[in-house]
Amino acid sequence: MRISVIIPTFNGADKISGIINALKEQWHQPDEVIVIIDGSTDDTFDTIMGLSKEYPVLRAIFQDNRGRANVRNAGARNATGDLLIFFDDDMLPETQCISVHLDHHQKHPGSILTGAQIYREKKTDSDFDKFKALKSNIWTETLLQFKDQPLDQKSIHITAANFSIPKELFFRLGGFDERLRDAEDYDFGVRTFDKGIPLYYNHEAFAWHEDPMSARRYLKRRRQYNKAQHLLLELKPELYEKKYMVRTIRNHGFKRIFFHFFASNFWIKILDGFLLAPITPKKLRYRLYDYIITANCVYFPEKVKL
Repeated sequence: MRISVIIPTFNGADKISGIINALKEQWHQPDEVIVIIDGSTDDTFDTIMGLSKEYPVLRAIFQDNRGRANVRNAGARNATGDLLIFFDDDMLPETQCISVHLDHHQKHPGSILTGAQIYREKKTDSDFDKFKALKSNIWTETLLQFKDQPLDQKSIHITAANFSIPKELFFRLGGFDERLRDAEDYDFGVRTFDKGIPLYYNHEAFAWHEDPMSARRYLKRRRQYNKAQHLLLELKPELYEKKYMVRTIRNHGFKRIFFHFFASNFWIKILDGFLLAPITPKKLRYRLYDYIITANCVYFPEKVKL
């Protein structure tokens, strides 16, 4: 089975060498590694050309900026392998990762496998980065119960940062919906599950996620995701109004008043400056972080400009 690894990137020159070096150490080497450069303005292309001199399976394709769904589809169209493995450019797969993906598809043909996307906590991380890591890793723990069993409807999960799918199945499902600028992987998972295709999670297909970011950048990212969730309702009401859940807020009354209090630049500065860390218990301040995120991303995303 030929393996094509697909990595989308946008202005990723400072991190692309990390994942390429990790791929070079894989126990099972891919037959090709395709980096799709989505309209970058930095020196990503030159960086990849330099790396390819010592890693001949690596090649780069440049395109105008068209977004997350389009760039992944472009990688699939240019792939020659039977099995597509998608990684984001800020992932560091452990040496066994590709082997686990391959073994899964030999055992469960016609399925999709999502691997781990784990934030590695460092001493130098901000308190907010540690909070993000904790929240992400708690979600991952809920998937561990499905070891070698397909996910159920309440646990539909695909992360485009680390997943694999037979190429024929990818195109039979129509690839990622290019009308979406975010939540395209969740939508792909829902459409897959709805057609009876089994989705699996295997923690041993392990990769570290190296993605430090400021609180403002994180809030902006969450706003984009929530906006995409609303768009899913508009584009596909037959799926998302009747069968599958998306996160939208229609609540009024006390909740709205409560979260209005936290929708301000003052509270966002609290996130960015982790000013409460030395004086507030972790459980309390992390709950406060949740309130600030919900207020500024879900209830009142337009109140504070990011």
